[in-house]
Amino acid sequence: MLDNGAPRPAFGFNRRAAPGFLLKRWRSEPIVLIVPPDHPLAEDRQVSKRKLAELDLLGGEPGTGTGCLLESYFADGVPPPRIALQLGSTEAVKEAVKAGLGVSLVLRSAVAEEVRNGSLRAISIQRPALEKDLFVIWRDTGVSHISAPAFVTHLLGDSWKKPEVS
Repeated sequence: MLDNGAPRPAFGFNRRAAPGFLLKRWRSEPIVLIVPPDHPLAEDRQVSKRKLAELDLLGGEPGTGTGCLLESYFADGVPPPRIALQLGSTEAVKEAVKAGLGVSLVLRSAVAEEVRNGSLRAISIQRPALEKDLFVIWRDTGVSHISAPAFVTHLLGDSWKKPEVS
């Protein structure tokens, strides 16, 4: 954890850093609809916003920002999908989808292995696509020329020198 005084960086979805920390956008990650291989949508390459709105979803870990992202995505008056069941983690969601308990939205990278081995299908969202920004967060040492740990510098290059939020 960042708040125990350790210099290790962390990853997050929140666009705001707590006092004493720096934050920089690392990348944007596509969100996909995951379904089991025998689901009626399993062979589809994309799902439309309207079709997505008709689905009951399994929700993942609270506080990851997907709910806020969906609110924004469906702000144009199309009713958002209903969350049928809230689970505690992405791993729990993936296992529930594999078991046929429902479908869900997750980061594409979170299901790369399951898609490769055929236990899940990942369906892209038609434009406008859903994406989630991922941020690197690290402790502000107050010394600008050495304030980023080596791992942050590896991920971001020199762009860490201009944190988005401090």
